Amino acid sequence: MNRQITRLATVVLISIALISASGMLHSEGPLPHGGVRFDPPTLIVDRDASGFVQSIIKVYADHGDSIRLTSVTGSCSCASASVQRPLMHDTTAAKIFVQINAKHFKDSINTVQFTVNHSGSARPAMFNVIVRCKP
Repeated sequence: MNRQITRLATVVLISIALISASGMLHSEGPLPHGGVRFDPPTLIVDRDASGFVQSIIKVYADHGDSIRLTSVTGSCSCASASVQRPLMHDTTAAKIFVQINAKHFKDSINTVQFTVNHSGSARPAMFNVIVRCKP
């Protein structure tokens, strides 16, 4: 019995460590990503009846600096994005309009990643959209 409890505790601790390392466990509000933070930190949406997803993502500067969005690209040909407002500060958001053609998604949960290049860092920020597909 004690051995089973020890194994279960080990599995739980490893699971928590993996979730924390992957960034899935976080505090409320936008998360920092190389000088910028996204609101929401990860977008979770349902595909609409026609198979599409559309949303606006807000991006803020971490430290009050003026930062310009330079480009946004999706991780698949099904994803597109356009910068609606390129300049951001810590209290004023830049805005990105994302569109995903999710008609071909077969899994119930799918992730599309967007690479966001900006003047605040040489490294791009990454943003995830989780698309839920109901049968």
